[in-house]
Amino acid sequence: MRLRIIIIFILLFQVCLLSAQRNNFKDPKPMFEAGKKFFSDIYILPDTSSDSVVICVLYKVSNQTLTFIKKSENGIENYLTVPNFEVELKDSEGIIRKRIFSEDSIEVTDYEVSVSSNDYIYGFVSTKMKAGKYTLNAYLRCANSQLLKNKIFPLIEFKNFQKDKIISEPIITSPFEPDKGITVKPYIMGIGIPFSSEGASILIPVSYESEFEKFKYTLKYTKPREKYFDWGGGLNLSGALVPLKNCSITLNLTGPKENPTATISSYIASEGSFKLGLLNIILTADKLVPGNYELNIVRENSKDTIKRIISVIWEDMPLSLSDPDYAVDAMYYILADEQYETMKDGKTQEISKYILDYWKEKDPTKKTAYNEAMAEYFKRVDYALQNFKEKSYKDGAKSDKGKIYILYGKPTKMEKTLGEKQNVEVWKYDKLKKEFVFKTDSAGNYILVQVNEIR
Repeated sequence: MRLRIIIIFILLFQVCLLSAQRNNFKDPKPMFEAGKKFFSDIYILPDTSSDSVVICVLYKVSNQTLTFIKKSENGIENYLTVPNFEVELKDSEGIIRKRIFSEDSIEVTDYEVSVSSNDYIYGFVSTKMKAGKYTLNAYLRCANSQLLKNKIFPLIEFKNFQKDKIISEPIITSPFEPDKGITVKPYIMGIGIPFSSEGASILIPVSYESEFEKFKYTLKYTKPREKYFDWGGGLNLSGALVPLKNCSITLNLTGPKENPTATISSYIASEGSFKLGLLNIILTADKLVPGNYELNIVRENSKDTIKRIISVIWEDMPLSLSDPDYAVDAMYYILADEQYETMKDGKTQEISKYILDYWKEKDPTKKTAYNEAMAEYFKRVDYALQNFKEKSYKDGAKSDKGKIYILYGKPTKMEKTLGEKQNVEVWKYDKLKKEFVFKTDSAGNYILVQVNEIR
């Protein structure tokens, strides 16, 4: 009898321990100021004059990075910001040769937009420069001259397209398919590609002599330095290209809230010995996973070459997905016990693979590496983590309200009633045809007490 009691006690203890482990969320890795994003790229393009080149410096900055000031006029509230973008060009001796500026006044009517990390302001400046070696410093300020961000471009040699054989700096855009149109969208991400894109083009302005001149290229995937999430293999390419002949790129900006566009237009050099064109390396989205890609381009039968690192960036990657252990814990609401235990027993790389494999079956766009279903789930986890904290739950994803939000998303309607002894909150989901009733306990935590069917 005594032996049976001991065995039962051990079994109960193991069940309780397993339950405690399953609900033990780890804090995700700190990512300070993750929403304060600033990207800048440089384009070096041919000029009509044979002794100059055109320099374009583009920028993209999240609203959260900027300082918006509240304004009230005729009872209407607006939020105003005046970003100032300056580029300083120094020669190889450190002497400032030119400064170029851009300033915009931007108003938004919604406070949430003014602090958004996913709404952006765009712009670019351009100028002509003589051939030579230059360092570029880009500065982003607000109207009060407060320096918000800056970027230093390393020493770059500007050469004359008409007088020299040139392989210029890569320009990353949405896929350029000439039979579908001549306008593309530049990806302003510091020579980067958004993970959520439907592919990309690497456009490289070149000058060449023979119409049959070829350029060999390789693109090799290297895993991200961060070891906490393993995406598996990325895209690897190699081949040879003939330039798209007599063409260059023109930038257009319709407004600071819109991504600039780039037009591939006819461009015939009026002077010099060389013709102008573009190399177009098209990247499909099926293996464009986050990480770095080493690009090498070599002019055939010559020593003319460039090497650059191009990054695929998940710029709004959910914080909860950055740590595979935490991500699995956040998935326990949707996993069977055996799945959960299998995932938790693996090493970091194995856990990453388990997570990707699980969501691959639920991916609505299987032709791209970006998985909208996985992204949406972990965005909900992030929101719950921050917005549904309770006295007993520092991690809002563990609270009852957090669980329901993660599983079903934002309610169609929320009703809150404040009482003397207890508060009640009802979440209604029209498509689900259900409502969830939460009531505060003695500690002030909202507890799910009832689920009702609604018509």
